Amino acid sequence: MRLFVALKPDRTAEAKLAQRILQVQDAVGDLAPRLRWTPAANIHATLHFLGEVTPARLPDRKSTRLNSSHVSE
Repeated sequence: MRLFVALKPDRTAEAKLAQRILQVQDAVGDLAPRLRWTPAANIHATLHFLGEVTPARLPDRKSTRLNSSHVSE
């Protein structure tokens, strides 16, 4: 399993990304179906790639996953 630290856009930004992806797909025309497009829901900014990790070495996901409600400003 590939493990990394990433930032995921909020829903508003994700919706804007989805709109932009559609615009780009339209702009490339006939080439669009031949390309592999990442769904907006899967877009993230990778901060650090940790590498391949076996599932047995993974910590409890509930204790390690952060979202914006856990980040102090």
